[in-house]
Amino acid sequence: MNDKERLEEIKNVSEFQIDNDSYYGRPANVILNGDDVRWLIKQAERVQELEELKDRYREAIENVLKDFGVVESLKYAAQLKKALEESE
Repeated sequence: MNDKERLEEIKNVSEFQIDNDSYYGRPANVILNGDDVRWLIKQAERVQELEELKDRYREAIENVLKDFGVVESLKYAAQLKKALEESE
């Protein structure tokens, strides 16, 4: 099972448990196995790493744009601007 399928399975099981408890007017308790919890934590940590990487790339692109002052080629300026906008 790939990561996307695993996340979908965890989501479906969790939503079922939440919906079932809510139907009976109880606070929702979700039970996950330890491997799923560890996997979710690992995914959250990976998201944080990727956000930090994105911020570093964004800063580098901004610095390049500032250092050029007047970018010599509109082609490269457009590519850098597009990459900067996509990182937001």
